[in-house]
Amino acid sequence: MNVRGFGEGDWDEQLADLQYRDTREYAVGHGVAAEAIVVGGECREVRTTWVPVADVERVDPAKMSGVELRMETLAAATSPDAVRAASGDVVKSYRDWIEAQRDAIPEEPERAAIARELLQRAETAARRIEQGFAALDDPQVFEAFRLANAVMAQAARQREGQVRQKPPGEVDAPEWRPFQLAFLMLNIQGLANPTHTDREIVDLLFFPTGGGKRRRISALPPSR
Repeated sequence: MNVRGFGEGDWDEQLADLQYRDTREYAVGHGVAAEAIVVGGECREVRTTWVPVADVERVDPAKMSGVELRMETLAAATSPDAVRAASGDVVKSYRDWIEAQRDAIPEEPERAAIARELLQRAETAARRIEQGFAALDDPQVFEAFRLANAVMAQAARQREGQVRQKPPGEVDAPEWRPFQLAFLMLNIQGLANPTHTDREIVDLLFFPTGGGKRRRISALPPSR
């Protein structure tokens, strides 16, 4: 387990112990970082360092068949039902993934408890995403959703056109990554209804650089 100890009751430490249970932690620095030199799966050296370095694996967005992700297509939707028919399966796909994770719950009681708590939170997120699609039945919410897609598509075309030195109309149709669309739908109820319980929630998202955080956040207008 995590060398810093599991029994301290710190959620972040318990979560890290679960997520990185297959990664060995050889030393922990106090006032300085610790760095292990591992060769062929064996630790050859442990040393202190002021500037630790670690490899961060690239995260590629998963492909999701049967889910419409093109911003301009969603912006042109004529009804909430059309949006749900085109993209609503993102909820089912997420729930299928949640169920698949149950087979990966560790046997250790402490880690199993943390894993079940994470899956419960994921189920709550899936329900909020589903409620976001349902909220499109409000005409104002539906219009705001369409406008958000249109504006984000226009901005994406402008940006991609500059990068590729092409007119905006000649670049590929902008698409959401699945988690970006899910995040947008996750927050719709809290944005649209000032008294909704989601107003008490702060969704903190951690994602490596280049993962698409800015596009996702830009789609959500500020609200009071």
